[in-house]
Amino acid sequence: MDGSQPVAPGPRPGIAPETASSAAPRKGRAKRVVLLALALAVLAAGGRYALDWWRDGRFLESTDDAYLAADAVAVAPRVAGQVTEVLVGDNQIVAAGQLLARLDDGDYQAALASARADLLSAQADQRVIAAQAEQVAAQVAQAQADVQAADAAAGFATAEARRYADLQRTGYGTVQRAESTQADTLSREAGQARARAAERAAREQRD
Repeated sequence: MDGSQPVAPGPRPGIAPETASSAAPRKGRAKRVVLLALALAVLAAGGRYALDWWRDGRFLESTDDAYLAADAVAVAPRVAGQVTEVLVGDNQIVAAGQLLARLDDGDYQAALASARADLLSAQADQRVIAAQAEQVAAQVAQAQADVQAADAAAGFATAEARRYADLQRTGYGTVQRAESTQADTLSREAGQARARAAERAAREQRD
């Protein structure tokens, strides 16, 4: 040995002594920060998913193999008829209550017109019946008035015939006058019978 002292290695070219000694701890801290951020993000996403599942997801049914067997859905109208116009296209989204097609309403319009004509005819017949009822009621009232008049005339004629018959028996009246009043009484009674028969006929027609 030559007795010389060992020489300490000098600093590497281009790197300061402080930088080389602190680089490794900073890299470790950065790595831990990144891992912590990732862990927090995963926990946050998991918590959000768990919350959504608890509020909504657990009430929903799902499947990964669903299949709609029908390629077309039949649309049936409430009444029969020929389609004159289609108002929607293929694969178009429609809403409830939306008009999809128009049917030929010619037959229904004709039926409606016929029903209206029948209604007008029935109303006219009703007016005629009402007028006839009024006429019959008037005839009944007239017949009743005729009966009353005939009863009054017959009563007066009977009273006159009785009076002149008494006068003729006592010598104060003539036979001719007594016979005349008797004939008038018979005529008034016949008119009375005719009036009552007309009244009965009018009542029967009314009823």
